[in-house]
Amino acid sequence: MSFIREILAALEARLTLHTHLRLIKVSYFLIIPIILSFPAHLKGNSDFPTFEETEPAPISLTTDPRLDQPVPQVSLIYDPSGSYDPKETWEDVFKKDKADLLARAMLAEENEKINDYVRREDAIGAGWVMANRTKASEFEYALGEDALLEIIVEGGQFALGGSYMNGVKLPGNAAIVASPENYPRWFGGDPRGSYWKAYDLAEGILEGKIQDPTYGALYFVDHYRITDGKTVPFSDGRTRFNVRYGTGRFYSIPELKQMVEKGEDIWLLLLGIN
Repeated sequence: MSFIREILAALEARLTLHTHLRLIKVSYFLIIPIILSFPAHLKGNSDFPTFEETEPAPISLTTDPRLDQPVPQVSLIYDPSGSYDPKETWEDVFKKDKADLLARAMLAEENEKINDYVRREDAIGAGWVMANRTKASEFEYALGEDALLEIIVEGGQFALGGSYMNGVKLPGNAAIVASPENYPRWFGGDPRGSYWKAYDLAEGILEGKIQDPTYGALYFVDHYRITDGKTVPFSDGRTRFNVRYGTGRFYSIPELKQMVEKGEDIWLLLLGIN
């Protein structure tokens, strides 16, 4: 008798499972059509959102409208002897827009770093060095309303000031930043992008919205001299800064940050006083 009961129990379990499977199958064929037709039932019902497809908004390839226009050109001015005259060249730019002048000065010094996310702070540092000099007693000749212009175009200091060759002053990089559209390769193929990035940085410096990463430096160098007089860029590609020239060593911005984190007196170290 126990053997028969086991057979009957097995048959009952099998029938129960079969019934459940049939119910699931029936439910599937009843529910799926309803789900598929669900959006159609909602269509036109003001109480629910519709599922009509709409045309996607056009994607703008230019996020900054300024990039649609060429960078304004600046005409280089030469004196009667044929030498480049930096003050005459850049005075009108300074009067119209100080940020424009500083941006081009930064590009002339640190162009390749403007589009480098990490090394961009070197370009900012160079801009701050120029701005810091307008308030430093060592450069009292430039103190006044035109201080920034005087600092930037001073001979032998920054690239916009030009350099002499055989007794004639040549514009050098000043000619490039005066007409960026004519030198796309120098700007990595994007003269407009480079210029406007530099412009925004320059504006931030002049308005005090961008902090000075050099902590008041007045000088910067991108290379060092070796025994035969040649100049060699620093191996890490970074710019070095100091508050005095010829006093103590020059430091990169990452080094300056480490000094601050350690609580060291940067001014004394930059002056070579340990």
